Amino acid sequence: MIFKQLLSGRQFSSFVLVKDNPNHSAHHVLRKIIGDNIERGNSVHLFNYESHNCSLYEDFMSNPAFRFHNCYHDNWDLKLVDFEPKNSSSWPSLISNKEGIFNVVVINSISHALEDLSLNSVCCQLKALKALNDENHRTQVIGIMNTSLTDDDTVAFKEINRLADSLITLGNLPNSSLLSVEHRKPFGKVLDGVYSISLDEETGFVFSEESKVVKGSVDVKPIESTPQVLTTFKLTLDDKEKESRRQVVLPYLKTAGSGKIIYEPDANDDWDDEDPDDDLEI
Repeated sequence: MIFKQLLSGRQFSSFVLVKDNPNHSAHHVLRKIIGDNIERGNSVHLFNYESHNCSLYEDFMSNPAFRFHNCYHDNWDLKLVDFEPKNSSSWPSLISNKEGIFNVVVINSISHALEDLSLNSVCCQLKALKALNDENHRTQVIGIMNTSLTDDDTVAFKEINRLADSLITLGNLPNSSLLSVEHRKPFGKVLDGVYSISLDEETGFVFSEESKVVKGSVDVKPIESTPQVLTTFKLTLDDKEKESRRQVVLPYLKTAGSGKIIYEPDANDDWDDEDPDDDLEI
């Protein structure tokens, strides 16, 4: 199951893009990912561009493996938050490059970050974070895209999605409990799956077994590869025409044998045994 492999780290993805929607928020999925990485001893950096979800991560604030970077600012009331400009404009510079450390960089959300930063700046920083991976360092980026702010047809989503190695999509329909995963491996192979999820009051997020979605089979008649498909003229025969063709007496005799040609001489035939070409009038 590719989703469990991504959560456990068995399947490494340098950039995981999580696409949520107004009906299904990605906050519970983020809590699950952050909690699992902290338990494994990984260093987690959360760049927060949203104002209303800080309380969701209070359980992790006291853990030294968790770093909360406040990137939200309110231009109408500057007394609300202690905005740190460096956090908003330079993600890679705040990530440790010590050997043996597995860094997890969570950006919540890229859609809100695009309100402060240009698309070029965001893409450059994402590429810089992915470039931190080598034999001795591992850095995984997890970015949230809000479809209510950044639609699938926008240039921003297409460019960000092009950089991602994995795409996690929460159910697009109301009351849906499905989560789809698409993981693109370096050599072009794509692993995907659809999973069922449920929310619990205590844990917040419960992962269930993969849902077996059985699609109804539809009998599709194969298209005849005949010249009739390529023209407007009628080139085929109907049943009545085929029966009439079978009743026509052809001017030759059918024999089952060696395939010799049988010719019945006519009284008006002109034969010249010496030179047949002399019979031609040129």
